[in-house]
Amino acid sequence: MSSFSDPKAIADYAENATRRVPGLRDVHRMAALLLAERSPADGRVLVVGAGGGMELKFFAQSHPNWQLAGIDPSAEMLSLARTALGPFASRVRLHHGFVEAAPEGPFDSASSLLTLHFTTESDRYRTLSEIPSRLKPGGDFVARHSRIPQNH
Repeated sequence: MSSFSDPKAIADYAENATRRVPGLRDVHRMAALLLAERSPADGRVLVVGAGGGMELKFFAQSHPNWQLAGIDPSAEMLSLARTALGPFASRVRLHHGFVEAAPEGPFDSASSLLTLHFTTESDRYRTLSEIPSRLKPGGDFVARHSRIPQNH
């Protein structure tokens, strides 16, 4: 069972992510600021690896007119995102699957924060290759990637 289908791991996800990733809230804030530089106030933003909803919720709180789309391969994590979004859920469309299942857009911007390390190198390449085709010309993409040592 992967941690993204384990009920206990999902229930503790937000707390564990904040504890394991120092500055996580700052990563969300920095990504939102960078995307807002060229996204309109009513922009459409794609979040790749949206499970849990932390990034989506921060973006929705920070930019009240953004329309957000989140994609994630874990149905359980998307369920957690729905709950976490609370009153912001009406501005977010969640999609189950990998980036190929994301809406075609065009989006003003996109993000993928701290998710790519869960994929293989070839899947990372495929994911990163798919995102630009969903962006408007000149659309921004912000990524934050961590490498986890393979000998753990």
